[in-house]
Amino acid sequence: MIEADLKLAERVHHSMIPRNHRRGSLEVVCRFTPMHGIGGDYASVFFQTDTHVVASVCDVTGHGIAAALLASRVNAFVLNAAPGARHPCEVGEALNAFIWDNFRDTHLLLTFFCLFLDLESQSLVYAGFGHPPVLLCSKRNAAVRELDSENAMIGVARDIPASCSMVRIPFEPGDRLIMYTDGLTEATNAAGEFLDVAGLRRTFQDTTHLSLEDSVAGIFDRVEAFSDGAPPADDQLLLGLGFLGGGGPGHDGIHSGPAGR
Repeated sequence: MIEADLKLAERVHHSMIPRNHRRGSLEVVCRFTPMHGIGGDYASVFFQTDTHVVASVCDVTGHGIAAALLASRVNAFVLNAAPGARHPCEVGEALNAFIWDNFRDTHLLLTFFCLFLDLESQSLVYAGFGHPPVLLCSKRNAAVRELDSENAMIGVARDIPASCSMVRIPFEPGDRLIMYTDGLTEATNAAGEFLDVAGLRRTFQDTTHLSLEDSVAGIFDRVEAFSDGAPPADDQLLLGLGFLGGGGPGHDGIHSGPAGR
């Protein structure tokens, strides 16, 4: 009975992970490898309109059932907040208040990164809350830029300071970015050394000549090789977004099944 329940929980958790698809000028590729069958990582991509998109990644502290349940609740909260939200700090502040009011006694915290994409003007606004930096790679020169979190983790205190930090930057057709959780950067080799953000950045840069889907697969392959094939010591999630240009309306082009394996 318990085994059947856990398998169902695993299916529910994987159903929260975005499917690989293209819509208009945006390509979405996501992959999730939990430490156990379920975990505390999640990602979402929500289209407010054909050209305005909210993308987010979350990592709940801890592992297993408790972290997975909270990640599921966060996913539902963000998807409910995204349609009417105006900017990423609005989502982060509302999520922080919700977690504090309902779960502060659990001592579970979470990191969170949220992007608002405008595919028509080719710009994005981002805000990070204790989360590892998003990596943005330029098609023009293959340079990789780190988009850092400048706000505290979600759930540390009831109110985020009025100076919640968010940044607007442009992007160009052909640029791509990855949002990820620290299970990737904290992968270790036989010497106990972390891959770290610098290692993931190099791996991302080395695979940008590939399709986005192959690049994401290549990143996971290299992380596994770095770890000498050892099973992950933490949940590993990566959400890749590719900017294709021509930000007009388009149809969904699902080209693979649910992420993760």
